[in-house]
Amino acid sequence: MLPGRTDVDGRAGVGIQYVGPPGTPWADGEQVLIFDAKTYQYLGMRDQRKGKHAATTYEQWSYVAAHGVVDRVGQRP
Repeated sequence: MLPGRTDVDGRAGVGIQYVGPPGTPWADGEQVLIFDAKTYQYLGMRDQRKGKHAATTYEQWSYVAAHGVVDRVGQRP
């Protein structure tokens, strides 16, 4: 667990980092899932990748702006 993380929207939370087996997208441990520290609601993800050249690093952020639950496929909340 990585305390003191924020999502791209600025919401505070805790990060969960998984280091997967070699050859998988998770092998380098650069992806961090961010959850609210009290409710454990998923807030978003941070991903850091190295470019083709070692000096280039890219950060990709995602966050949940809204979510809903439906009873059937194709139904909108």
